[in-house]
Amino acid sequence: MMTEKKKEKREWPTRKEAEELLKKAAERRPGGWVKHSEVTARVAEKIADKAGLDKNKAYVLGLLHDVGRCKDMGTGHITEGYRILKRRGWNDAARIALTHSFFTDLMPDEEYAMSEADSEKDEKLMKDFSDKLRSGEIKYDDYDYLIMLADCLSLKRGVVTLNDRFTDLMVRHNFPDIRNRIIRIWKIKERFDEKIGGDVYNLCKEELQENALKKPQGLISIND
Repeated sequence: MMTEKKKEKREWPTRKEAEELLKKAAERRPGGWVKHSEVTARVAEKIADKAGLDKNKAYVLGLLHDVGRCKDMGTGHITEGYRILKRRGWNDAARIALTHSFFTDLMPDEEYAMSEADSEKDEKLMKDFSDKLRSGEIKYDDYDYLIMLADCLSLKRGVVTLNDRFTDLMVRHNFPDIRNRIIRIWKIKERFDEKIGGDVYNLCKEELQENALKKPQGLISIND
């Protein structure tokens, strides 16, 4: 008698599952973060397709990177998102919920994130994760870097340059060292420029040009 083939465990959702989860999260807490997540997913998919990565995986990781905002609009969205996705067994997606906010390889982001933690439980989760990164038990992969980049190319109005995105971040947040964050994300962009053999900006050239011509208040999402 033939035994049934063991089903391969999937560490991220299907597109349909991800879209349904985001829809439910948006119903719980509507806001510009939902459109931002959709733009991030679209950008991640485009870059992944040119960089030889799984574009479906990139899309769902981008779509759900901020899903924790349905519960917490502050720094706590990364731990809330992690738990939401971890409970469903989507470990790769859960990891992205954390890594998209640690893109300067922990420093100075770690101290900032710890100080903003809403509970000892959140602080422990972030510290355990960062300790594993330091020890080498966990290492960033192309999908971690991809979502960091796609996130920083996306606002609710659409695809924007890194410069416009960081203008938005500086208005809305008080990061302790924005300079290091900017340097790091440009290095990540260079990484993907090299992978696709061109400029990532060219994948969304028309949309970038359109948004670049808008007045600043059309780009800065102060209340989102």
